[in-house]
Amino acid sequence: FKLGVEYLSEIKGKLEKNPLFSLLWPESFYKNPKDSGKWKHDRIDVKRKHRDKVPSMFVFSEGGGSTGFHYDMMILDDIVHRDNCSTEDMRAKTKSFVSNLLPQRMTETSPILIPCTRWNEEDVYGSLMDPQFEYHKAVDVFFRDCGWPNDPVFPKKHAESKAGFTKEGLQAVKDSMEEFSWSCQYMNNPMPSTIKRFN
Repeated sequence: FKLGVEYLSEIKGKLEKNPLFSLLWPESFYKNPKDSGKWKHDRIDVKRKHRDKVPSMFVFSEGGGSTGFHYDMMILDDIVHRDNCSTEDMRAKTKSFVSNLLPQRMTETSPILIPCTRWNEEDVYGSLMDPQFEYHKAVDVFFRDCGWPNDPVFPKKHAESKAGFTKEGLQAVKDSMEEFSWSCQYMNNPMPSTIKRFN
């Protein structure tokens, strides 16, 4: 939640300090953004054809209040992390959060984006991929590893660029991490090869 609020604060700052938004797109932006009536630390509003109790953008976290709101788009960013998936109870709580949230889509075609890192093979992302899960058909789940040991999925475009990777760069990152963290964060695989299953 804190990180989401920080990102939203950046957006708010740009809208508040740059008058070009309201000059170029007066149908969408208020001259004074605070005139929207919904300009708080966790939500903002822009002009729309119809007044709506749902803010244009609203940040909340697991356990936070979104009851009664319906969304044109949901972004569930990293709802699973290393500290909330280690026990069955923790995983069940996150699965319940997602199951209760998905019906709040505005329509059956309202997109749900779920950028994620897998930390446990029984996490909620695994449930979303399960054909037996109630909302399986409503969510496109696509996982991608970083490309190692082949070409990086996000290659560095320029030598001086901070974004992207080279093969050598990925190898250096791998060498600096414990295998479990590397496997989860870069390979999207919560079961690295050194972890063995016992029946």
